[in-house]
Amino acid sequence: MLLYASTYLLVDAFCILLAVIIIRRVGSSFGSEREIRYFKQMIGFYLLFCLADALWMPINFGIFAQNAFLNMMLSTINLGSMAFVAYYWLCYALVKMGTHNLNTLRSRIVVAMPIAILVGLYVVNTHTGWMFSIGADGTFVRGPLYVLSAVISLGYVLIVAVWAIAAMRTEESRAQRHEYITFIQFGIIPVVACLFDVVCGNTPAIALGVLSAIILVFSNLQETRIFNDALTGLNNRRRADLFLADRIQAASNNKPVCVYVLDVNKFKQINDTRGHAEGDHALQVVADGLRSAAGKVKGFVARWGGDEFILISDVSEGQKPEDVVTCIDECIASACKSNGLEYRLSVTMGYAICTSANEDQEALFERADRMLYDRKQLAHAAA
Repeated sequence: MLLYASTYLLVDAFCILLAVIIIRRVGSSFGSEREIRYFKQMIGFYLLFCLADALWMPINFGIFAQNAFLNMMLSTINLGSMAFVAYYWLCYALVKMGTHNLNTLRSRIVVAMPIAILVGLYVVNTHTGWMFSIGADGTFVRGPLYVLSAVISLGYVLIVAVWAIAAMRTEESRAQRHEYITFIQFGIIPVVACLFDVVCGNTPAIALGVLSAIILVFSNLQETRIFNDALTGLNNRRRADLFLADRIQAASNNKPVCVYVLDVNKFKQINDTRGHAEGDHALQVVADGLRSAAGKVKGFVARWGGDEFILISDVSEGQKPEDVVTCIDECIASACKSNGLEYRLSVTMGYAICTSANEDQEALFERADRMLYDRKQLAHAAA
């Protein structure tokens, strides 16, 4: 029994250590402010679950003297914290998948309602025993509403999985499809761990299962950071540099390449008046519009940094640079409308055409930047 208890505690300690390492490594480059906050809150409640589990184990196995009140509190924390893990996973996934379903008070209330009901039931549970009770000998007795905790937790996770499956069916981006698969896998691993714990009983399988799912998401975030922008899901500057270098090598008078540089107008004003979370949302909306435009003009789009983006495409007789500029404006306006923005987003663009493999990449960007600057000056003068 002592060996089993020691192993159980060692597993919990291992899970706590890895979770702390992960939460410390999640920085601003992992996504929007809201995404990072939800992801860290999920791990925070997972840590609370592991801690309660580690303290509960020696009491449950009779290593320490039974204390009904302490057992009740630890069991409540254990069950409740796992429900919050599922809740914050749903919040994170909704924002990460770009559904933006948490932007209104009404949507936040709807999502939080089940967990709020569960918290209320646990608060009164010591008097009602609706969720569970602890016998004089320390026996855990399930109450008539005990199953509600599992239903709400699994419900949150299943909503994410179903949403990801539905979105993946129409998604053409390979990177985005990989992300959806990760959301589906996150739901499978803890469920398998829960079933194992139900069959075998008194194992740390749930702690290991949830940790495995968290590591899966974290590793996906790490992988995405190499060539993708965490906030918008677009290509990042590193991938754009490599892509442009290849396109310049193939450029000629017969196959010119155009680089479009653009930034969001009055973006600082959005951050200052509406907050950084809405600023992140605005950049995601612009990214949606650029992704649509890139599909129409068969171009490559990336976030260059801050509120700056680039689009690289071939120049043809039927597709002039100013036509692409118009297409980008129209697609961003359409993205604003489909996302229900209460304000208007617009961008200013400059571009430069490359007709030689000997073109210097920095000089190409300087020419595009100069046009961008000139157009901004004209816009300010006209305002």
